[in-house]
Amino acid sequence: MLNWSINEGMVITLSNGTVLGERPLVAGVICSLGTLDQVAKAENLPPCDLVELRLGEIELANDTWLKLAKVVRDRGLPVLITVRNDAEGGTWRDDDPERMNLFNIGLCDFSLVDVELNSRQLYRVIQHAQELGKPVIVSCHDFETTPGIRMINSLADRVAGFDSVIFKIATKANCRDDIQVLESFIQQDLPFPVCVLAMGEMWRETRVTFPLLGSCLTYGYLDKPSAPGQHSCAELMQLLKSAQG
Repeated sequence: MLNWSINEGMVITLSNGTVLGERPLVAGVICSLGTLDQVAKAENLPPCDLVELRLGEIELANDTWLKLAKVVRDRGLPVLITVRNDAEGGTWRDDDPERMNLFNIGLCDFSLVDVELNSRQLYRVIQHAQELGKPVIVSCHDFETTPGIRMINSLADRVAGFDSVIFKIATKANCRDDIQVLESFIQQDLPFPVCVLAMGEMWRETRVTFPLLGSCLTYGYLDKPSAPGQHSCAELMQLLKSAQG
């Protein structure tokens, strides 16, 4: 399963003891306060390995989200905090001071955060994460095309010097050649874990096949699809289980 070189600094463990890379992990995406409330109060935890809170869409007033997220965490489900900037499909201005505050909360109270490779906050987030011994997902999104393998490698090289970083790239796949480019990237000998996603309804199967090739993380929805071709968490967990035999 692992296609990256493991060293002491690259063993990434989530809050419940799950080690990244032992098997593909499914992140359950939560885009509303109502869904977060349901997950926190449900008798059984949802069918996923961790939850991603997309704070640009979840109502943040009165810190209700924070209280509920801590309940989810304390029940044994790791929490990923994403505060996506508007340049890459989110709702936050990159220089909004509240955005950095939310990253700090995510790093202090939860398992990991997701910050864009091109964010001006990148190095501050990574520095704080390293001080706390927390991993960071460094993400890059292209909603129009899939770059060539040289361009993808050059993007990945920009995070190669950091410990406990997961490089995530999500691109719009317009043809089968694009899928082959992403597959070839996953299967390289890399110095860090990667999460690779192909956007587009016709490439839904890659939400399963990419993890089987070595992409460490895939995303399913818990309330509504947040990207074209996204499966529900329950469906995705079942598909991965069946594919792995």
